[in-house]
Amino acid sequence: MLVTGGTGMIGQYLVRALRERGHTPRVLSRSSGDVQWDLEAGILSDGALDGVDAIVHLAGAGIADKRWTEARKKAIIDSRIRSTEVLEHALRAKRDHTVRSFISASAVGFYGSRGDEVLTEESTAGDDFLAKVAVAWEQAADRMQPLGLRVVKMRIGIVLAREGGALPEMAKTLPLGVAGALGGGKQWYPTVHVEDLAQQFVFALEHPELEGPYHAVGPEPIRQKDLMHTLLDATGRSAVVMPVPEFGLRLALGEMADAVMMSSRCSAEKLEAAGFAFRYPTVSAQLKALYRD
Repeated sequence: MLVTGGTGMIGQYLVRALRERGHTPRVLSRSSGDVQWDLEAGILSDGALDGVDAIVHLAGAGIADKRWTEARKKAIIDSRIRSTEVLEHALRAKRDHTVRSFISASAVGFYGSRGDEVLTEESTAGDDFLAKVAVAWEQAADRMQPLGLRVVKMRIGIVLAREGGALPEMAKTLPLGVAGALGGGKQWYPTVHVEDLAQQFVFALEHPELEGPYHAVGPEPIRQKDLMHTLLDATGRSAVVMPVPEFGLRLALGEMADAVMMSSRCSAEKLEAAGFAFRYPTVSAQLKALYRD
């Protein structure tokens, strides 16, 4: 199988999990992977699809890596759409390919910010920037279906890992005795331990009956301020959880404040009903596993 974005944090966990299950993933990247692609030229290296039965598509510019200028927003969308189009064109050109499954990353940002509403995979899409990114990403993935591929779209929540993502940012003020309740902290965060996330992708690959969207989240969404209290408990630190006004966040982050203020009370019931079992089902278990060493 072929994994795009396999050199990133999530990709590294996924590649390791695939190998542990006996799979032989090849990483597709611009320079450091097993095979290469040139997104500007729209080509894959020779033989990139040879013997490939499934593609896991994680590639895309980081949502929170840089401030959201208009140029950055375009790069975020284009990186997802362009990379998917390159794969689609390569599959169309190689008529004797053996690819049968296309497992694409997406995001719970698909729904926009929805307050206390419990969100299922049948809930409607939002209309803010992050929703538009996710919708366009999924529409690009859906174009694999006419090629005869099974398409699964994994709507990823807030990934908890020590190496990167949201958690180091949330934890960085704890040594100062301060934790932030962002905008008051009432928004729902759908967290998932990075190891469970990797296993969710493996599960999607190994279960050919799965198709369409699935929430790649844990079964216990949590309000942001409660997440901070749970983080303090997991780290054994003492800190004051202080409200951070939304206007302050918007001054500091601009439109990117939408990403931390988004409320996504996503249900994991669809994936659980399909048979997926969480190793870290609660937010407390997720954080304690990450900080127990």
